[in-house]
Amino acid sequence: MNVKSSAIIIVTLLLGMLIGFFIAGRLADRKIKHLEEISRDHRKEGKRLAERLMLTENQLDSLKPIMQDHLKAKHHLMNEHRNEMDSLRNEMFNSIRPKLDKKQLNRLERMQNRAESRAHRPPKHDRPNHF
Repeated sequence: MNVKSSAIIIVTLLLGMLIGFFIAGRLADRKIKHLEEISRDHRKEGKRLAERLMLTENQLDSLKPIMQDHLKAKHHLMNEHRNEMDSLRNEMFNSIRPKLDKKQLNRLERMQNRAESRAHRPPKHDRPNHF
């Protein structure tokens, strides 16, 4: 095998690895965003559960109220604990703030703003008839 052929094979393998790396990252990011969205809206979680169980219309009609009640309670509990976690995170930020320099304080501020905007954004599809 000559040098040119070896170089083509190595470049092809590296390109394949690079493309695979970015595709895997995008797919993982989409999955995480989808799960975050579901975790913020009990109706979406109920709809997804019904789809995965392949419920019939009769089953869906009888199970929908049960699932809604339990999923609402679950999401209420998650929100309650999310608030506690937000408080703990803010306490930590306030405790470390005096030991940071100006550049680190700016970075901490951006991190805190991003965390707060992510934690408190409303669900995208807030429709009353959605599951």
